[in-house]
Amino acid sequence: MPGAERRSPGLLWRRFWFEPGSAANLGFCRLVATGLIFLQFDAGGYRDWHEIDAVLWMPTPLFDLLGLRPAGAGAMTALAWLCSTALLLTALGLATRWSAAVAAVLALYLLGVPHNYGKVFHSDGVVPLILVVLAVARSGDAWSLDRLLSRVRGRVARPDHAEYTWPVRLVWLLTALVFFAAGVAKLRLGGLEWMLSDQLSATLIGQHYRPVTPSTSIGLWIAAQPALCLLSAAGILAVELLAPLALVSTIARAVLVPVLVAFTASLPPLFAFGFPAFYAMFAFWVPWASIGDYGRRRVLS
Repeated sequence: MPGAERRSPGLLWRRFWFEPGSAANLGFCRLVATGLIFLQFDAGGYRDWHEIDAVLWMPTPLFDLLGLRPAGAGAMTALAWLCSTALLLTALGLATRWSAAVAAVLALYLLGVPHNYGKVFHSDGVVPLILVVLAVARSGDAWSLDRLLSRVRGRVARPDHAEYTWPVRLVWLLTALVFFAAGVAKLRLGGLEWMLSDQLSATLIGQHYRPVTPSTSIGLWIAAQPALCLLSAAGILAVELLAPLALVSTIARAVLVPVLVAFTASLPPLFAFGFPAFYAMFAFWVPWASIGDYGRRRVLS
């Protein structure tokens, strides 16, 4: 039956990953995501890691396997500026695959060094993964200097193709896993008490007694409202655990993704820390091609 065939799991799986997609959509995802990563990347912040006492070195499995260590100040600075340049070239779409590959390798090393001293930084782990996706995908076929050079050489633009869909979907999956894992960790380590206790209230208050404090006192007001704290904790846990639904439901996507963006944006004023690299993931959820088509229709109408 044709209707049953359209709803078969195998066909739905293939459509999710490989339905024809727009080169312009993927290209603008690349431009926005790597542009944000480039703007956040501090090329001058890596020169002194080699000065930390070796007794504090606790290598992650990857650094241990490859025998990697912090390089000297000059080498770290040079690598950081090379990474920054590769990020800019990726955003502009010049030699896109090569620049994204170089940026991915250097970001994996540079961002990975601080993780080897007993502290996990949750904010930057997604960066090398996004860059790897862009490096292996045809992310430079639109909104890029590569495309401009192809036009000069008389090459015809490629029509909508599955090659432009799976990279976007892969970053969707990465986003869902990041937030779902956060929800699972809360349940695994704290159980329902993470939501039912005064843990959120204590955390909001505690942030105001640290060297770096939130820029507003909204967190203190929320902490003073037990019912609001309970609802907020339940909402955070629910949204994180339900994040994978955004992969399969357009309704869930329309609700959950904006809530996750708002939640991410609320972290700096409430907790004095944030995950700015997450906005690079969120860039892949925006239907850039549809927005562009709508804008063109409005202009031409």
